[in-house]
Amino acid sequence: MAKAHVLVLPFPAQGHATPLMELSHRLVGHGFEVTFVNTEVHHAMVVGALKPAGGASALAGIHLASVPDGVADGVDRKDICKLVDSYNQHMPGHLEQLIAGMEAAGRPKVKWLVADVCLWWSFDVAKRLGIRVASVWPASVACLAINLQIPKLTEEGLLNNKGTRHSAHGALPPPGRPRLRDHLRQHRSASRSGRQRAAGGGRHVGAGRHPPGVHL
Repeated sequence: MAKAHVLVLPFPAQGHATPLMELSHRLVGHGFEVTFVNTEVHHAMVVGALKPAGGASALAGIHLASVPDGVADGVDRKDICKLVDSYNQHMPGHLEQLIAGMEAAGRPKVKWLVADVCLWWSFDVAKRLGIRVASVWPASVACLAINLQIPKLTEEGLLNNKGTRHSAHGALPPPGRPRLRDHLRQHRSASRSGRQRAAGGGRHVGAGRHPPGVHL
């Protein structure tokens, strides 16, 4: 009997990829076939990090795959807003092509997608392909709670829709402190993924710590 095939998709950042790689090892240990999908840039980092540990043998059965992220040459990869916009625009089509290509090559049909909440668009892809979804929030519960309160903060006028705090409600953050713009973007992604899970019957898994795994 063929093993159930699980596709694991982390947000392309070490703090997201590391816990999902650890989860992938646990899934393999429970008898699942796992394909771990990264962007091409982060895939190269993972492969490079594996070489000192013995290469593919260190993966203990985890299959690695990659998709383009659509980020143009010359774009500052430290600009999280530009990166997320590119991921949302370009990666859904590439992920769908990857899944179709694996099946055409004789790999077992993907039954489950375990994906980072921040990559909400992957739940749309899964729904189109009839794949069940489990979403993962790899940061702390406190961080998730803050993100979930952002609509209330904007409704009450404490923040504007760009993540800037109104000075009329108290002291502004210290100079140099990042604005909450990126948290607003994350929240919108998480909110949409939540609606997709509700529609598709998916599950949500949260993690309070980042367990050891492959470091990029």
